[in-house]
Amino acid sequence: MEIIKEGPSTSCSSVLDGKKYSYWKPRMIFFIKTLNGKTWRAFVIGYEPSMVTVDGVSVSKPKVNWIEAEEQASVGNARAINAIFNGVDLNVFKLINSCTTAKEAWKILEVAYEGTSKVKISRLQLITSKFEALKMTEDESVSEYNQRVLEIANDPLLLDERISESKIVRKVLAPYPGNLT
Repeated sequence: MEIIKEGPSTSCSSVLDGKKYSYWKPRMIFFIKTLNGKTWRAFVIGYEPSMVTVDGVSVSKPKVNWIEAEEQASVGNARAINAIFNGVDLNVFKLINSCTTAKEAWKILEVAYEGTSKVKISRLQLITSKFEALKMTEDESVSEYNQRVLEIANDPLLLDERISESKIVRKVLAPYPGNLT
């Protein structure tokens, strides 16, 4: 098992270097959640700058005319995108440096590291097959086998899917005499 040298922090997120996206993603989500509600809202729902119509043309509303809610929405987006920008290394940053909203940057990273919906379906099918084929080896300890089961069972979470607890329990108990399932 690989040891992650980066420690937890409440003031800065982990850094995505193009590897370990599955490690980085849930940490970044919870980091953004802890910033504040407006930041989380901008991240999940997105942010659209306020517009006004001038001479029949839609233009950005001047910031001096913003009401408090518009200011807070803008600040929420700025905090969220700042967290994402600071949570990636220079190479990954190149993918998202032109983004103006956190939601846009996040979607680009999701597609880059998780793929499109067709790719996700393929990956889920592969993970499911891998999970179903998983067997405990003779030289493997219970702890090692359990760790392998849980590692594979957690993979679909990154694709917003989950393997049911009952399937996981059956898989863990399957190697035992009398098959307790």
